[in-house]
Amino acid sequence: MSSSKLKSKRNMPKSFHIHNWKAYVGLCLAFSLVVNVLLLVSPLYMLQIYDRIMTSGSIDALIWLSVMAVGALTVYAAAEAGRRRVLSLGGEAISDDLSSLVFLRFLSDGKSQVRLGYDLSLVSRLQSTVQSGLPTAFCDLPFAPLFLILLAVLHPVLGIIGVVGMGLIVLTAIVSEIHSKRTGDLTLEEGSTARRFALGLERQRSAIAVMGLGGKAKLKWSKTNDSALNAATKTASIDGFYSGLSRTIRQILQVLALGVGAALAINQQISAGGIVAGSILMGRALSPVDHVVGGWRNLSRARAAWHELKLRVAEVEECAGPVLNLPKPQSTLEIQRLAVRIPGMETDLIRSFSHKILQGEIVAIIGGNGCGKTSLLQTLAGAWAPSDGVVRLGGRDLHDWAPENRGQYVGYMPQNIELLPISVKENVCRMNDVDDDEIFKVTRACGAHDIILRLPNGYETMIGDGGTHLSAGQTQMIGLARAMFGQPCAIFLDEPSANLDQQGVGQLIWGIKSAAQDKAVTMLSTHDPRLINIADKVLVIRDGAVMSASGSDYAKARKAQFSQQSKMNSGNV
Repeated sequence: MSSSKLKSKRNMPKSFHIHNWKAYVGLCLAFSLVVNVLLLVSPLYMLQIYDRIMTSGSIDALIWLSVMAVGALTVYAAAEAGRRRVLSLGGEAISDDLSSLVFLRFLSDGKSQVRLGYDLSLVSRLQSTVQSGLPTAFCDLPFAPLFLILLAVLHPVLGIIGVVGMGLIVLTAIVSEIHSKRTGDLTLEEGSTARRFALGLERQRSAIAVMGLGGKAKLKWSKTNDSALNAATKTASIDGFYSGLSRTIRQILQVLALGVGAALAINQQISAGGIVAGSILMGRALSPVDHVVGGWRNLSRARAAWHELKLRVAEVEECAGPVLNLPKPQSTLEIQRLAVRIPGMETDLIRSFSHKILQGEIVAIIGGNGCGKTSLLQTLAGAWAPSDGVVRLGGRDLHDWAPENRGQYVGYMPQNIELLPISVKENVCRMNDVDDDEIFKVTRACGAHDIILRLPNGYETMIGDGGTHLSAGQTQMIGLARAMFGQPCAIFLDEPSANLDQQGVGQLIWGIKSAAQDKAVTMLSTHDPRLINIADKVLVIRDGAVMSASGSDYAKARKAQFSQQSKMNSGNV
């Protein structure tokens, strides 16, 4: 079965959405309505003070008017806090829903270009933008015309000033976006390049220290980072200029509102209270536009993150329903017309072949460097989807089996092992809640128990940043224990003896034989003749074709070839 046919069996969402996003938007708009209506309290209060209280001199009326104003502003404060809370919950919803899709893509896509950390950073950017309060400015924008209308009702000249001022601020925002977009994109690109280079240096610290590459590496990083810093400085300067210009225009307009209002009051066209009320209404009308201009760069980045996430997870495969926990299958592996292709390539690396592996059999996969051993093993283990054909474990399509259920029956150790940044115990038991005796049983079976006990905190030793640094051999043995935990039906090992000494290889062989006695299918890619000798079958990859031979026949053929080669060398001498 091809990967395209496999995808058709699952739901393929055209887009993604935030759970209950309409409820969050509706609540935010409802709170915004209350907030903006209550923003009229201050100008109305000023009109009443100057036009009624000052002329009547009634202290009682002043007290009651002030009490009502304070009460209304208290409700305003509660409404403002409410919509901030809604945005906070909305940000959490974004993180929960989109992070789940990102992880689902990471686990199911199988493409080399899948970058979990980068995708999660896009989700974090969206979340922080929502929780920053920037969306409140957009919720307030629909109410800006209301304040302009009230300003025009106060006097048409004041309304015209407000409309012209809003146009100037919008024009400022457009010019700012045009000028800063290129440098902003360059800042993100250069900054990302510098961070990736630094991460690469971190992983290669030993080689850099031994070969004295530190100075040159720092120089190259500095050039990239300096370019990012220069672009960031230029972007910040542009944003700062236009943001300051927008605020200056707003302040000038409020001063004009006061000046024009005073002139109109002198000419008896508005009351004295209208002077202050007009200035307040002008500020309320322009405030959301000003805030949008100030946060335009963050908005642009959040919008870019949203569109990129849509493209990156638009074809995430989601199961149609809840995962069905199938029982443990028989330990047989059937390979039917399987073809393997590296993600992104147009031609098959390994052409179609079929094979059947019975329970308890050990199969060695051999071939030259770059022939496709690792790719074949990853496909057989379920990490990659085949370009054609099907792999069945106990009669079940291994690639159409939910990983949450399938994983407990499959063990896998990659060529470049990186343990999870958790304790050794959690790594071995795959973060399952099990009795310690089950963990000790598997670590003793593969020879990792004594190695783990010699660690600073034994099985509780933490791995990763802030934890203990393990040697390649220690990592290999713990990775082997993880692969064999839970008595899996099929075990896939990629160059399992690469970092082991003679004793470690002996323990590895003993562990593989123990798994075979438990009827597990074991497949391993290797160049090590010691592992090839214990194999029941050998799959030889040559020029994209897979050929099969028995382990004993292959060992005899290799021994005869080696003997013949030795005689020829002796004759030449």
